Amino acid sequence: MADQAEKKTIRDLSKNQRTLYKYGEEAYEKGNYGYAVMMYRRVLKSVPDLHDIREKLHECQLKKIGGKSNLFRGLWAQIYTSIMAVKIEGLAKKDKAGEALDIAEQCMTIDPTSPAACTAVAKAAELVDLWEAAKITVEFGLKHNPNDVSLIEHAGYVYGEAGYGQDSLRMYTKLRTLQPNNKLWDKMVLQASANASIQKGNLGQDADLNDVIKDKDAAGKLEAQGRTHGTEESRKVLIEDQIASIEEQDSVEKRKRLAALYTADRQWDLAIEWYNKTNELSGVDDPAIQSAVTEIEVYKVEDEITAVQAQVAAGTLDQAAGDEKVNELEWKIHDIKKTGADKILRKFPNNHDVRFQFAELLVDEENFDEALPHFQKIQNNPRYRIRACMFVGNCFAGKGVHDLAVDQYKIVIDEVYHMDDDKKEAYYQLGQCYLHTGRTEEATKCFKEIYQVDVGYKDVQTLITGGA
Repeated sequence: MADQAEKKTIRDLSKNQRTLYKYGEEAYEKGNYGYAVMMYRRVLKSVPDLHDIREKLHECQLKKIGGKSNLFRGLWAQIYTSIMAVKIEGLAKKDKAGEALDIAEQCMTIDPTSPAACTAVAKAAELVDLWEAAKITVEFGLKHNPNDVSLIEHAGYVYGEAGYGQDSLRMYTKLRTLQPNNKLWDKMVLQASANASIQKGNLGQDADLNDVIKDKDAAGKLEAQGRTHGTEESRKVLIEDQIASIEEQDSVEKRKRLAALYTADRQWDLAIEWYNKTNELSGVDDPAIQSAVTEIEVYKVEDEITAVQAQVAAGTLDQAAGDEKVNELEWKIHDIKKTGADKILRKFPNNHDVRFQFAELLVDEENFDEALPHFQKIQNNPRYRIRACMFVGNCFAGKGVHDLAVDQYKIVIDEVYHMDDDKKEAYYQLGQCYLHTGRTEEATKCFKEIYQVDVGYKDVQTLITGGA
């Protein structure tokens, strides 16, 4: 059973965090749900175990999409979730709880009613031992998907691990009612019943489940299955079921689902194969599927990086050679992403999401001349305006045209009302431009604007106290 930590409240927030929360509350009251979502997520990124705000975030995400989903939104949430799953897991393993959960919440922001997105947030919470956050999320998902088998199953697991044995039993009993021919649910009901009895004190903590489950063979299987939710065995069952469903009646959505399951199971080549088969059946080159394929190709290379790092750790490869190989593989990832984005842009030139990603990759190469027109094309898109202006400024600065860069940074400063990370970065880069052009007094003023609210931002303290 997971440990129950003392509940955090708004009082536990720092001054800056409370300010962000206040901005979120004000935006929520005014019906500006998109901005409220952004503020709540920023608070939770630094304080991921403040569950009251997470509940408020989910309510706000739902209001942002008008209280209900649609087919396109649901499909994109499912695909995006499958793309992000490995990244979320990687961040969680690095103890970056806030970042892992924030990416998962990004999935829910697309469609908070999506079972896949809800499960992604729950799994991210589980990986960092925030079981109450996982419970809150699956309960929100169940409100909108009361008969979704995968979500009910996951809720059963979460309840069991979080110490809510009776609720876990209720979930598996419901699954047995929904799918009476699935013998797995019979076993899980027995397991949940035994665990609930232990939690209620009807059995000692050291009681053998054989006392409750008379069939010793079944008990042995339960010991293996009941504690491996979402592991290789359960994924293979889902994959087999999906293949059987496709053989019975094929469809684009079923193929997407199978590709997503192969992705979750880290069977990269089969995942790519089934995403490609999805496009073949639909007869349409779906940009979301191309993005999914690109991300899987990235995962394959990330596995190579992990293998190299393991060799270095084991002493079978020296550090210098390992670093060189990792650097080579990281640029291979860069090229994969760039090629994938380029493929989409050639067919869908108005896809601003991909254009922004493509331009960022060009900036990574310091190819400012080619990146600049891409950012300029999307500057009028409200979703990307601030970040696009920042990058246009960075491109001009990178080219040494500091006077034009100054104009872009000033746009960001003028259009961002609160001193958030975007505004701080705009002041910082504006100050750097002033330094490059010998305007040290104006540069210092910019750095002081940041220093007043965030003394630890980059090297502003040194720039000010050191006589920038």
